[in-house]
Amino acid sequence: MPKRHDYLIVGSALIDIIVETKSLEKVDVSKKYVEYLLHLSAGSKTRVENLNLSSGGSALNVAITMDCMGSRSAFLTCLGKNVFGDFILKKLRTSNINTSYVKRTDTNTGVGINLISGGEKSALVYHGAVDLLGENDVTPSMIENSKHILITSLTSKKNYGLFLKTLKLAKKYSVPVIFAPGITMLKEFERKLRNLKYVFDVIILNYEEGSFLTKKKDVKSILKSLPGRVVVVTKDKEGAYAKDGNKFVHVTSLPVKVKNTTGAGDVFCGAFVYTYYESGLENALKMATAVAGMKLGRMEAEVQCFPPQILKFLKAYEKKIRISDI
Repeated sequence: MPKRHDYLIVGSALIDIIVETKSLEKVDVSKKYVEYLLHLSAGSKTRVENLNLSSGGSALNVAITMDCMGSRSAFLTCLGKNVFGDFILKKLRTSNINTSYVKRTDTNTGVGINLISGGEKSALVYHGAVDLLGENDVTPSMIENSKHILITSLTSKKNYGLFLKTLKLAKKYSVPVIFAPGITMLKEFERKLRNLKYVFDVIILNYEEGSFLTKKKDVKSILKSLPGRVVVVTKDKEGAYAKDGNKFVHVTSLPVKVKNTTGAGDVFCGAFVYTYYESGLENALKMATAVAGMKLGRMEAEVQCFPPQILKFLKAYEKKIRISDI
C-alpha cells in the first residue's frame, strides 16, 4: 500500500507580525555571545515605517515552500481556538497540505513580533499553543503513512516527548528523519541532544546553531561532527556548506539586497529537502540558494515560490551560484 504523504512536517505555526523601522542604534558588546543589541528607549514611542501580518513559524514556512514545489505533505502542529488560529488554518486550506493532524486548543496561537532594521531581524516570540504538543499527538499510523519526517524546532518539555516518540516510531518503520532545529531548542535541550545517539538522514542548521551544538568553529569540523548522513550548515553571506557521505561542498550566496531575513532559513530548508530527494545534493543547494535569495529580497514574511518563478530567478542568477569542493 503506497504511503499517503511524502513528508510529515512537525513544528510551529504562528502569526508573524513584521514591524519595519528605521535603523535603530546598535550597541557594541563585543566578546559577548550576542554582538549587537537593537535598542528602544524606555517609556517612549518609536515610529514604525511599515507593519504586516501573515502566517509564519518555522514548520509552516517549510511546509508552504515544499507544497509550492510539489510535495504531498501533512502538517502536525497546534493552534489556538482564536482568530489567529483560524487565520492560519484558512491559509493552510488554500494549499495542498493535509491539515487533518492540526490540533486546536483553548490556549492562544503563537505570535512572533519581528523588528526589521536594515534587513536584519530581532524577534519577540510567544510560542503559545504549539508548546502543548506532546507524545500522545503522534501516532504510529502518522509515521507509517509518511515517506519522510521533517522536524523543526520544538521547545517545550511536552514537545521533547513528542520528538523522542517520533524518532522511535520512525526507526521502527524505517522512515528517514530530517531535523532542522532552531537555537532555542538547542539551548533548551543541549545535553539531551548531544547524548541522543540518533543519526538523522538530513540535518540542517545555521552556523551559530552548528557551532553551539558541536562546540567547534571550523565549518568542516562542524559538518563532520553533526549527527546526519547529510549535513547542511548555512553561513549568511558566505553561502552554505554541505556534507553528503565523504563529499564536502560549498555554495555561494547571491548578491541580493537584503530586505528581510524572516523565514529565509526556513524556505532554504524546504527547497533543499524537496530537491535533494528529487535530484541530489548539488541541485538541492542551487535551488535552496535561489529560493532563499528570492525571500531575502522581499519585505513580506511569506514568499510562495512556485517552480516557474524559481526557474526564472535561477536563470537570472545562474552564473552567480557556484559550487566547489571544500
